[in-house]
Amino acid sequence: MWGKAVFTYILRTNAGQEWSIPVTLDRPWPPPEAAPTPHWAALSFNRCPNCRLRGDDGGCPPAVDLIDIVEQFSDTASTERVEVRVVGPNREYSRSCDVQTALRSLIGLVMASSACPSLSRLSAMARHHLPFSDRVETAQRAASSYLLQQYFHAQDGLSPDLALVGLRELYLELQEVNAYFARRLRAAAQQDASVNAIAALSSLANLITFSLDDDLEELRRLIKR
Repeated sequence: MWGKAVFTYILRTNAGQEWSIPVTLDRPWPPPEAAPTPHWAALSFNRCPNCRLRGDDGGCPPAVDLIDIVEQFSDTASTERVEVRVVGPNREYSRSCDVQTALRSLIGLVMASSACPSLSRLSAMARHHLPFSDRVETAQRAASSYLLQQYFHAQDGLSPDLALVGLRELYLELQEVNAYFARRLRAAAQQDASVNAIAALSSLANLITFSLDDDLEELRRLIKR
């Protein structure tokens, strides 16, 4: 049984401003000591049409999880340059980039490890988080994770989906989730860093959906060498 996994994002500007943001993957829902939910994090606010949650007591899970992060970066421009370190359970990553790129990776991790029924389908990828992954890397990780799930389905006597139909459907669903989540952040952020990070996530989901076959063909050539 895996223990609790924690990834810490450390961002530092050229002026010396620094943020250190830990993300624990195994978070309880609802949070045991939840702060008052701002209006933009309420489940009813720009709720996704495909939302499968009931009631509104706990708010939107990924929105509630991101309240502190959104507040910390609400007045930060997306183009500001930062040095980023990501400290994981087994290794560290570092990169020089703009705030938007750093937040895209951070917010993607928080959302994938949230209690949202749609986003939680990415929990295995969150467990083995790869910061700043590009389109082909994401496609490989998504397809590999999905096919492993199908292997376990076959072990349980179910019919595996080797054509990745369900994976394509998942990314179409993620496009819708990201689009509605961006509307939440527009109501919360004074500047554009958080909103642009979600827009970048949505673009990545769109690219994976529309280019999945091409990406898999590229991976096929590499694997068959």
